[in-house]
Amino acid sequence: MNPLPITCLLHLLLLLVVTDAFSLFPKKTHVQINNDLGSGIDLTVHCKSKDDDLGERHLGYRNNFGFGFRPSIFQNTLFFCSFQWNGITHRFDIYVQMRDKLLCSQCVWDVRPDGPCLTNYDLCFPWNISLLLLFTIILTILVATILVKGNKDQQRRPSEPAGAIPLLGHLHRLGNNKLLHRTLADMADKYGPAFSIRLGVH
Repeated sequence: MNPLPITCLLHLLLLLVVTDAFSLFPKKTHVQINNDLGSGIDLTVHCKSKDDDLGERHLGYRNNFGFGFRPSIFQNTLFFCSFQWNGITHRFDIYVQMRDKLLCSQCVWDVRPDGPCLTNYDLCFPWNISLLLLFTIILTILVATILVKGNKDQQRRPSEPAGAIPLLGHLHRLGNNKLLHRTLADMADKYGPAFSIRLGVH
């Protein structure tokens, strides 16, 4: 038996395995951050990932800062940055693998007052919402919902005859010399076809 075809086949198989293995590992990505806030405005940038702190950088107008990394094979690479200028602080996730892997391997961001823009695509994003702002929004929605629901409940509540007594409610009004159905009919004439009465402890 000729060993040459078997050797060629093994080499070809090895080449396919190595090629597949390398395709599993994403290629190196580079992120560049440009100060595009306006003339005379300096930008302080501080970027981090779960594992790396890239330190604080001070950028004059039109200056930039960049860093490179190899994204995770698990598609969970995240770099987040804080941006400060003129007493203002904003945060933004500058690289999110699930968002950016198809957009860029050379991700160039222009930082503008409204938010960062991915210059490769002229695609702009809003700043991340701060936790305090998010909490305030949620609390406002909850309070508004409770108030609106309370107002609707009061509007839907049927009228109630006057004269309820603590512990007894309206029982004393039902126990007079009239028959019960006549007493209730008189109340219906006065308060409408739907009304509420309190019976006992409330």
